Amino acid sequence: MNLKDIAALAGVSTATVSNVLNGNNSKVSQETREKIEKIIKEVDYKPNAMARSLAKKESKILGLVVPYIGAEDDFLMNPYYARMVAAIERFVRNRDYYLMLRCVPDCRAVIPLLSSWNVDGAFFLGVMEKDVAEIQDALGAPVVFLDTYSGTKETVNVGLDDYRGGYLSARYLAGKGHKNIALVCPDYHEAGVVRERYLGFTAALKELDIDFTEDDVFKVDTIYKNAVSTGLDVMLAKKNILP
Repeated sequence: MNLKDIAALAGVSTATVSNVLNGNNSKVSQETREKIEKIIKEVDYKPNAMARSLAKKESKILGLVVPYIGAEDDFLMNPYYARMVAAIERFVRNRDYYLMLRCVPDCRAVIPLLSSWNVDGAFFLGVMEKDVAEIQDALGAPVVFLDTYSGTKETVNVGLDDYRGGYLSARYLAGKGHKNIALVCPDYHEAGVVRERYLGFTAALKELDIDFTEDDVFKVDTIYKNAVSTGLDVMLAKKNILP
């Protein structure tokens, strides 16, 4: 059973059936619409979503890419990722779109998949600056980056003032009377979120004349359980980091 068969049973054109399927009810009388909907229900017709998306040049699908995730990693173990995905999914769902989530070790490698699904746009979470331009050029659809640093004005990014976040966290610890302070974070040498937080953190400690060196930085990846484990190691270290 296809569109032409439905049209023949209803005694209308395929364009009229298409209008009903696509919700263009203003172009079809109520009597005709109800007749077509009854036939569709009786024959249990299921329209081909991919064919419809190609015909309408929209899929109602938005991609969400969480990059730099290994095959054995679970993004749900990172509370930040979990909350971000939940908030985006709710936002997209409430606007009658569908969210296609993909976790990948290399965010550039997912472009062919997103293109094959004819996505209407995509969110990329925490992309390195060096990958931004290639993603924008290759996808051919609107892209919104989250927590991503890029030097181009064309990039749409939703982020935080990471420098101030690092600054305020150091001020908070110092305000509690701590003098021997540690920082647990991923590598901060490359431009981006971690680098900005590191710069803000160290700037605050310098203002307060609190000693802080490379020996006080403990590097860890962004996996939640690894960060907790490293934090416990710091607390149990002989240095007694937070007196």
